[in-house]
Amino acid sequence: MRDLPKNIATKQVIQKPKHEPLLDTTLKISFEKPTPLDFEAFVPWLCKSWEISQSIIIDRMNQEQALPHLKSMKNLKLKNANGSTTMKNNLTLRNTRSNFSESDLRARNTKKAISIKTYYERHGRLVEIRIIDSPMPISKRVIQAIKVCLPCHSQLTKLTINKGLTYQTIHELWKLLPHSNLTDICLDGTRVAESNYYILLDCQSQLKRLSLNKCLINDIICQKIANRLCQMGESCSSLHILELSINNITDIGAQYLGDMLRNNRSLRHLNLAGNKITDFGAGTIINQLKEFLVTKQEIVAAKRKKFKFLKVKISLYEKLLEEIMRERRRQTLASSVSLMMTLENKSSKNPKKAKKKARTKDLVGSFTGPFDGENTIKRNEQLYCNGNFTLCSLNLGYNNLGYFSVKQIHEVLLYQAGRVKKLNAPGLLRLVLDGNLVPKHCIEYDKIKIFLTQAVQNISTSKKSGLSFENKKSILHLKKKKEL
Repeated sequence: MRDLPKNIATKQVIQKPKHEPLLDTTLKISFEKPTPLDFEAFVPWLCKSWEISQSIIIDRMNQEQALPHLKSMKNLKLKNANGSTTMKNNLTLRNTRSNFSESDLRARNTKKAISIKTYYERHGRLVEIRIIDSPMPISKRVIQAIKVCLPCHSQLTKLTINKGLTYQTIHELWKLLPHSNLTDICLDGTRVAESNYYILLDCQSQLKRLSLNKCLINDIICQKIANRLCQMGESCSSLHILELSINNITDIGAQYLGDMLRNNRSLRHLNLAGNKITDFGAGTIINQLKEFLVTKQEIVAAKRKKFKFLKVKISLYEKLLEEIMRERRRQTLASSVSLMMTLENKSSKNPKKAKKKARTKDLVGSFTGPFDGENTIKRNEQLYCNGNFTLCSLNLGYNNLGYFSVKQIHEVLLYQAGRVKKLNAPGLLRLVLDGNLVPKHCIEYDKIKIFLTQAVQNISTSKKSGLSFENKKSILHLKKKKEL
């Protein structure tokens, strides 16, 4: 009887090692397949599983390296729960977490790998992705792999690519935008032969800034960009900043952008520095910032937009009405008398009808067009528009402008100064004219400086407008102006 426990013990010892390898294999499988939460490990692993010939190396960094002014916050002291002070370590630079294979390291040393840098905030959330100086064209599969990770990184708002962009990768970015929270896309210096950057404005997104500096954009591509911004659909209503500096835009492209500003009421900053624009092209842009005559075609187009808006609103109203009727049918009451009483009370007060109208207003919103209400004036049986007062910043530096452009700008600022308060709009606040043939001493130039300083001071002090400007000084830059 004493030998039985020993035999049982020996059996238990023999059976224990049988279960240990199973645990090891499960752990190995979990490490071999990373999740989209681990962006630095998941994207290279997914690209390898798709058998992409390009090797990808991702470096994880903190946001302080993308924003140098945050380095001064390194030594910020924080209090613990016990009350003691400790040095802040969240902003220290972190190296890559992902484990690189030997082939990836060799590709990096020979500069044959696509290097991606990810920037995280101090709470460990991904906010920016940079693909800088890619030695080869970026495969569309890389963008698709990034798209898979988007649901796990809702704070990702900025994407920067300066080399290796192709027609296909731009198309994949167009597919990615509706499923992301990206508000800033910088494609400076990419120089795609097809220049299909305009398709990024075809989808419904949250894009607020689009930078296309040094992309060899000509007048044809500028026309396609302006046409999409002129339509003012849901895809373009969010764009506030457009960068088009150092391209091949002439007076023809400037005229397309001027026609766009007649209808667009969301763009706040336009950068056209370093192009081939003369006084004529600048005039087509500047003249849209003051009162102009509305053409018959624009009136018809505005009525069509309003008709489409009302059509959508009515369809949503009918759908909500059907839902309310279904809810009423589902309700089971004890007797028909109580049912009639409740229906009479509801018909008299109409609470659901009010909810229905409020809900449709929340879904659709109210119709606001550039040629409606207070934005237009009738004079001599003709319709005039007050002009574009939403464009706050305009950069026309290093073009071929002269005194005539300065005179036009002075007329615009003089016109806007008397109507900014009535329209409750900021108007033009920032102007850059560096590197143009601007006269050194000019009465109009001196008055422009006075107008800009007053406009910025009024905006900074007033609480009615939703804008905030930290700099209260004049924002007219003429440091490198040329003398006539």
